[in-house]
Amino acid sequence: MKYKTLSEQHQAEELLDRFKKLVPNLAADTRFRINVGYNEINGMHIFVYLAGTNLDENGMPSQYIKVINVGEDCFHLHFCGFIIMYGCGIPGAWHPFSVTSGELAETIIWVWETRIAYVKAFVAAVESQQRRVREAFIGGQSLPL
Repeated sequence: MKYKTLSEQHQAEELLDRFKKLVPNLAADTRFRINVGYNEINGMHIFVYLAGTNLDENGMPSQYIKVINVGEDCFHLHFCGFIIMYGCGIPGAWHPFSVTSGELAETIIWVWETRIAYVKAFVAAVESQQRRVREAFIGGQSLPL
C-alpha cells in the first residue's frame, strides 16, 4: 500500500501490529503473508494471502482474504474481494461471514484450504471434460450436451 501521509503509514503499521497480536499463530505461519489495504468502502483493512502469490503494481495479490473491523470483537472476511465465503463454505455468496478473534486464524486457514480444494476439483473436472472431448473427437463420437 502506498501512503499519502506519515500519519497514514503509522495507522497502517498500528493496524498490522494489532492484527498480528490477535492471531500470532497465523502471523508465524510461513505459508501466509499479511498486509494492509485501503478502499473507500471499508477504509483501512488487513488482507491475508499465500506466500509466493504474484502482486500487481499496487502491491495487491490476485487472491486474498480481506479482514474488516480489526480490533473489534467481530470480523468480516471476504475472499478475493468479490467471492465471499459463508462459514459453511459455499462460494459465490454476496455477504461476508463474521467470526470472533478466537476463530479468526483457524477460519482464514480453513477458507484457504477449502478454496484450494475447490479450485483443484474444478480444474480436475475441466481437464476430465477436455480429455473426453478430445477422445470423442479423435474417435469420431458425438458427446451428449
